[in-house]
Amino acid sequence: MYQTISVRFLVASSKVGKDGTAPLFMSIIVDGKRVSIQLKKKLKPSDFNNNTQLSKIDDINNYIGIVRSRIMEIQTDLFAQRITLTAQKIKDCFNGIQVSKQWGLLELYQHHNQELRKMVGITITKNTCDKHDYVFNYLNAYMANKDKPIAEIKASFITGFYNYLRHDIKQENNTAVGYMKKVKMIFKIAANDGHIHKNPFDGIRYSLKKVIPTYLTDSEVLTIWQKQIGIKRMEQV
Repeated sequence: MYQTISVRFLVASSKVGKDGTAPLFMSIIVDGKRVSIQLKKKLKPSDFNNNTQLSKIDDINNYIGIVRSRIMEIQTDLFAQRITLTAQKIKDCFNGIQVSKQWGLLELYQHHNQELRKMVGITITKNTCDKHDYVFNYLNAYMANKDKPIAEIKASFITGFYNYLRHDIKQENNTAVGYMKKVKMIFKIAANDGHIHKNPFDGIRYSLKKVIPTYLTDSEVLTIWQKQIGIKRMEQV
C-alpha cells in the first residue's frame, strides 16, 4: 500500500534558553499524521533555515543527515517485516522501542486467500476460493483501497460493511450473510493467532431468511416436453 512519508526539522524558538539556543526537533509525518521528537542538539533559531532545512553550522547539518538516514533505515526495516508504517511506529523504533508485526485487515485476508488457493483441488474447490476473492474485492472497495490495522476494526465497521453489501451492492440478505461469515472467519484467525484481543463480531448476529423454492407447473413441463428443437445437441439437453 502506498504511503506518503516526510521528515522535517525545526528549532523550537519558543524554548530558547539563557544561552540563546533552543532544542532541535524532528517531525515525522505519515499519511497526514504527525509526531515530534526532540533531538540531542541545540542551536540558535537564527542559525537554522526552515525552508532549506539547513543550518549555518556544519555539525548540525551532518547530524541531520545521520538522523535522516536512520529514519530511512527504520522505514525499510518495517517494510521488510510487513509492518504497516505509522509515524508513531517510526518514532518508537527511533527511540529504541521494539515494534511488532501488526496485520492490516486487507493484508491478512489477502494472505489467507493466497494460502487457500494452494489447496484448490486438494481440500477445497476453486469455487470456494473464488467466493473469498469476491468478498475481498468488496471489502477492498468498501475500504476505498486503503488498509486498516485489524486490531483497530470496531463493530461499527462490521455493521457498515453489511449495510454496504445490502444497500450499495444490492446483495440479497442470504448472500450478504454468507459474505459476512467469510469475513468473520478472518477475524477468528486473527484472534486465534493473537493479532486482536477483542473480536468485533462478538455480539453481532445475522439471520438467514427462509427461501421457498418455486417449481414448474404441469403445463410448463408439458410445454418443454413438446418443444420442437432443430439442434440435436440442444434436444438432448
